[in-house]
Amino acid sequence: MKKYILFSIIVILTLFNINYVNAESCDANDIKRLKVLASNIDITYEYNDNLKDSDGFIIYDTYKVVINNTSDELYLIETKTNTDLRDYPINDGSITIDRLQSGNKTFKVYSVACDKSLRTIYEDLPKFNYYSTDPNCEDRDDLDVCKKFYDTSNLEYYEFYNIVTADNDVETNKDKDSSINKFIDIIKNNYIYFGIAAGVLIILIVILLVRRHKKRGVLE
Repeated sequence: MKKYILFSIIVILTLFNINYVNAESCDANDIKRLKVLASNIDITYEYNDNLKDSDGFIIYDTYKVVINNTSDELYLIETKTNTDLRDYPINDGSITIDRLQSGNKTFKVYSVACDKSLRTIYEDLPKFNYYSTDPNCEDRDDLDVCKKFYDTSNLEYYEFYNIVTADNDVETNKDKDSSINKFIDIIKNNYIYFGIAAGVLIILIVILLVRRHKKRGVLE
């Protein structure tokens, strides 16, 4: 019985000591200081161009994310994937995530000392448009549906195809109209020369017809 009482006292004292330490390390002044540290955190990102897997295939839709101005007193959780960023090393106050999928991200900043939430950071990593890799989009950056980061999540492929091919038809007709207009402009600007050439051509045709007619008369 005495052993159980002694054990209970030790447990109570231990819990009291833990609560005392946390209370001491998380007083109002300390929380205020930690929130200032958390407010200095800045997140930058860049799209991973030409990133490939072990088989040499291009990996689309990932970003290199750098979390700047963090410290050993803080840690972050990416809530969508529940990723604890304490698993990433801090180098010169920065945490680097080499491959993070696109989409809306939420980072919670906590205090290491008291495990208290200090700040929430929201980042939107633009979603990659896989249609931009379609052969129909080659040299078609002028079309929204062919832009690398245009949102086509609600666009079916046949809709995308119709948009691209319809625009191609318009461009083809524009090219034809442009060629016709250029030809008309050439004629307008050089109508004297074209008139002379046409007159000479008509005279030559008449001479040839007259000669042919004379030859037939002789043969008859």
